Amino acid sequence: MKFLFYFLVSSLMFSCVSKEGNYLENGLENLQNHRNVNEVFLKKYGVAKIGIIKEVDSLNIVLLLDKNSKKEIIEKYRMGIRCYVKYNGRSHISYDFDPFVEEINGYNYLIRKIKRPILEKRVDSIDFYLYDRGDYKGKTYGKHILLKNIKF
Repeated sequence: MKFLFYFLVSSLMFSCVSKEGNYLENGLENLQNHRNVNEVFLKKYGVAKIGIIKEVDSLNIVLLLDKNSKKEIIEKYRMGIRCYVKYNGRSHISYDFDPFVEEINGYNYLIRKIKRPILEKRVDSIDFYLYDRGDYKGKTYGKHILLKNIKF
């Protein structure tokens, strides 16, 4: 009985890890919730794909960087993510983070985990933008990347 319990628990743990890992190891190829964007924020800071990996209580927003992106440029800026959604009387929900490049199987990613229940509502679009690593002072850098018609 103990053996069966340990087997089930370990199988569940490995299946959860390998599902996300497989998407990241293959450049988001098999991920249903991804988009080919091929957009550039700044010179040497581009995004090839954006995907959303679902977990039990959260979502991972994953940006697959293009091959020309440079870590020194990426880690110089802070990234803002604005989700346009109706939630508690608000028109959008904003997230931000100091990105750092995660290299997995030759692919470079930026990953931001967010709480899932908030984004279970209808999301009309998601806007990605860059600003100073310090506080947001009303100035963004480079081009915004806007995704529309989002489905989770």
